[in-house]
Amino acid sequence: MKTLLGVCLAAFSCAAATAQVSMEGLTQQQLQDARRTEEARFQALEQTCYTRFAVFDCLQQVRAQRRLVFDDLRRQEVALNDFERKKKAIKQLEQIREKTSPEKLEMENSRRQESLKTQIERETNAANKKAEQLNKPSPATKEQLSSPALGASSPAENAAKNKLEFDQKIKEAQDRRLSRDKSRLEKKADKPAQPLPVE
Repeated sequence: MKTLLGVCLAAFSCAAATAQVSMEGLTQQQLQDARRTEEARFQALEQTCYTRFAVFDCLQQVRAQRRLVFDDLRRQEVALNDFERKKKAIKQLEQIREKTSPEKLEMENSRRQESLKTQIERETNAANKKAEQLNKPSPATKEQLSSPALGASSPAENAAKNKLEFDQKIKEAQDRRLSRDKSRLEKKADKPAQPLPVE
């Protein structure tokens, strides 16, 4: 009986010692190790109970001690999980704050503005090249314009004239389209994109 009381006191002192471990230094591995050692210790205590005369009373006392120790280990495990969860949440909040800081937003906005300006420049350069290519008459029309009408009939002259008028209209339409696209891009450059709302 005295040894049983000694075992009870040892179990309570072990549980109190494990409860004093700080959350910073405590890990899941340490909790699992403590659980294994306590399990082995209680199995040894149960084996000693089977050598006694009052087996049932001894087993009840060991099981009660086991519940107390394992409840404390479970409480520590829950506290550790809660601590780790809060630590992760704080880390995520810090990352969100970094992403939404005014300096970061301003830097993103300036980067967007620069990329939009370069995009507009590229498109205007491409439009200018296209306009230059359209302004150059094709070799066939140059020959028709430079050569005198050598036996050309009036339908051939009309066809050449119609071709020139058609090319002129296409050129004007493309110029209008380019100026329209340019004005649209400039309007986009004036209005910066709004940042996402922060909750």
